[in-house]
Amino acid sequence: MYLYFPKYAYHTKDRFGNISLNKLLPLILDSAGDHAEQLGFGKEELLQKKHTWVLSRINIELDELATDVKTLYIDTWISFVKSAFSVRLFEIHDGKGTRIAYGNTYWSIINTETRRLAAIPKIIGEHPVTNARKVPCEMPQKLVFERGELVAQEIAQYTDLDYNGHVNSNRYLDWGINSFSPDFLASHRLAKIELNYTQEVYWEDTVCIYKTESSDAVELELYNKTQEATACKMRLQTKRKRRRLVKCACISRLKVRRKSNLPIFHVAFHNFYRNFGEIAMYHSTIVCGYKIGVF
Repeated sequence: MYLYFPKYAYHTKDRFGNISLNKLLPLILDSAGDHAEQLGFGKEELLQKKHTWVLSRINIELDELATDVKTLYIDTWISFVKSAFSVRLFEIHDGKGTRIAYGNTYWSIINTETRRLAAIPKIIGEHPVTNARKVPCEMPQKLVFERGELVAQEIAQYTDLDYNGHVNSNRYLDWGINSFSPDFLASHRLAKIELNYTQEVYWEDTVCIYKTESSDAVELELYNKTQEATACKMRLQTKRKRRRLVKCACISRLKVRRKSNLPIFHVAFHNFYRNFGEIAMYHSTIVCGYKIGVF
C-alpha cells in the first residue's frame, strides 16, 4: 500500500470553496502514477518499452463535503491484476483522519504505436504485490443507457491533452460537470461518479455531449464526432448540500448603562448566526452587571 499526501492547494477547491470530485481526480491519478513508479513499472519505464498506462474505468464516492482542509492523505493499493486490466483502490482522508472519498479504478496498458491493448503481465511481469483491503464502493461496471439530448459540443484543444497525446482523463469529467446549470451546482454537490473511457480523443476532435436526467442521477455520453465513436460514458449522482450555520461577529451600537449612576458608554459587539443570508440576532439583557439597550 502506498501513502501519498499532496499539500492542499487553493486550486483543489470549487467555486463554492469545497473540495470536489473533479478536483480530487488528478490527485488520485498522481498517486497511482507515483506508486507504479515505486514498484518499477511507472510511466517512464513503460514508455521505454513503447507502452503506457491508460485509465479505463473509475468509480468515486464522496463521504463529506470538505472545506477546511490543509492536507490530503491518499492511500492507494493494487487489488488484483488480470491480463487486460489492473484494479487499483484508494481512500482519501483529511489531516484529522476523516475519510473524504474512496473508490476503485481499472487500468490497462496500450502500445503507444499501435494504440492497442497489451497483456499486462507480459509488460510488467508477474506482480505479487497486491492487497486484499476493500472499500465500500461498487466495482466499475460497463455503463449502458440510451443516448439523451444534445446539450453541448466541445473541440479538444492543446491544453486538454496529456503526455499520451490524447485528452486527459479529468477533462471528460469537467465537460460533464459543466453540463449542469450554475443554480444547480450552487445547491448540490457530486456524491458519486462512474466513468467508462472507451475511445481516445485527440487534438481538434469534436465531442458531442448527450445528457439524460433521472430522479437520482445524470447520464452523459461524450461522442467523438470526428472519430465516429463514443469516447466516454458517465453517470453522476448528486446530493443537495446541507445548510450550515456559520457563527460570525457583527459590529452594532449598543447602549450600556451600569445599574448605578455612572456615565453612559457604548460597546460595539454582539454575536449572530448567518444562514445563507438569513440573520438571527441573539442578545443578553445582563452582561457582567451592565444593562444593555439597543438603539
